[in-house]
Amino acid sequence: MTFKYMGDNPEKCDRNFYRNYDSRSDPAKDTHPSIRCILDNPWLITKSILEIGAGNGHALARIHNITKAKCYGIEPSIAACKHGNENFNGIQLYEGSAEKYPLELQRKKYDLIIFGGVLFHLPPKNFFKVIGNALDVINENGYIMIFDFHNQGAPIYRKYKHEDNQYVYKYDHEKILSMHPSFRLTYSKILLSNEPYSKSTEFDTFHYAALWKFSNLEKFIFAEKYPTKNT
Repeated sequence: MTFKYMGDNPEKCDRNFYRNYDSRSDPAKDTHPSIRCILDNPWLITKSILEIGAGNGHALARIHNITKAKCYGIEPSIAACKHGNENFNGIQLYEGSAEKYPLELQRKKYDLIIFGGVLFHLPPKNFFKVIGNALDVINENGYIMIFDFHNQGAPIYRKYKHEDNQYVYKYDHEKILSMHPSFRLTYSKILLSNEPYSKSTEFDTFHYAALWKFSNLEKFIFAEKYPTKNT
């Protein structure tokens, strides 16, 4: 079976942009999970931010207003990029995807990389590729934020109700990253179905937002001090 997904066709992403246009034509409200994560962690100082799956940048625009950081976004929808670049100050949106960054953004480094409601669109086999792409451009001691649907204890997939022959996926990104020694979970919040941003349907019951610090060696034990640990 060939699994189609949102990022494999910019026209799908354009349709997604127009479908959500009314609710995203202004900067996002502070109830948005990515923005709540920023506001709940005022100690997080960032000078450069990259959002993967930025849409028209409505969340990124609000994040810029809060942090005053240089804010960049990657989005497959040409229409969404055009709208965001023309209507929101302080952000720059580029056509691309989680699998393939624009060359200009590959040349930069970022203190915070946000996966903003995009991972549920991607086949799970692509997860490690898109995280690897992010690690190629993140600063040491930088942070990765994921806002997505919470898996509620079991990985599941189903057909996407807005597109034919497309699937969406929920699984435990938090557990996968937190088991890796280069990632330290610093924040995690489940948004229940009665909260402003979350929806209550069979698939889309809870959202979550989580923040990890990335460091190559922070969680490792130095072998010279504890030589038996690596024998």
